[in-house]
Parts: sequence; structure tokens; C-alpha cells
Amino acid sequence: MEALTRTRLALALGALVTIVAIGATLRVVPSAGNAPSIGSAEKAARKAVLAHHSYREIRSKRTGLLTRSCRRSRGAAVRCRLYTVVPSPCALGGGDPDTVCAQALWERRWLVRVVRSRSGTSSAHILKIWAGPATGADS
Repeated sequence: MEALTRTRLALALGALVTIVAIGATLRVVPSAGNAPSIGSAEKAARKAVLAHHSYREIRSKRTGLLTRSCRRSRGAAVRCRLYTVVPSPCALGGGDPDTVCAQALWERRWLVRVVRSRSGTSSAHILKIWAGPATGADS
């Protein structure tokens, strides 16, 4: 009786593994062939950031918008990291002229996801915006 239960359990587990394997191979996953090229993704990401209010509110543009990196992501997407160097809130404060700012420059950074739409154009979506001291290193 115990051998029969083990056999049934082994057959059930084998069937489950087979079903999962077949399901995984039949699942439709966007291929990298549908992803925009790195160059077009970078252009779309820059355009999205330049149009976003978080970039337009920067009054002092010491440097323009710079691309830190663009890399292929899961599926048919490319993720780009862009940044610009801006004066820190301390440096912008019109308060006491004797106040010394320990960190005069900050970086504002954007993480942008770019995918190709059904019409074939690249579509960019800002995933994250953050700011911090200008370190020159990607965080």
C-alpha cells in the first residue's frame, strides 16, 4: 500500500513538473528584438526628462542633461540613467551670506524605462527621480 502511494506521488509530481515546463515554454515573453535600440532609447529618455517638470524647474543649468548609462532590461525594455548637476538648496538659499555650504553641488537623477510601442516608436516612462550630493558615482 505504501509503495502504491509513493508511486502515485511520484507520478503526480512528474505530471506537475511537466505541466509547469510546458507552460513556461509556451508563455509569450517579449523578445529583445522588440526592444528599441540603445541610441533611440537614449533619445526618447532625454526627451521625456527634458519635458518633465522636475527638469524644467531647474533654473541654473551648470551642465546640461547627461546620460550616465543605457542598458537592456528584462523583456523588450531599455533603462537609462540620466543626471544633471545643480546647486544645492544650501547654495541657492538667499539667507545669511556668512553661511558656508559644505556641499555646493547636487545631482538630480532620473531612471527612465523605454519600450517600443505597437506603432514602432519608442515610449519613455520616468520610473524614479532622486537628488543628492554630487559624487560622480551612480547610486
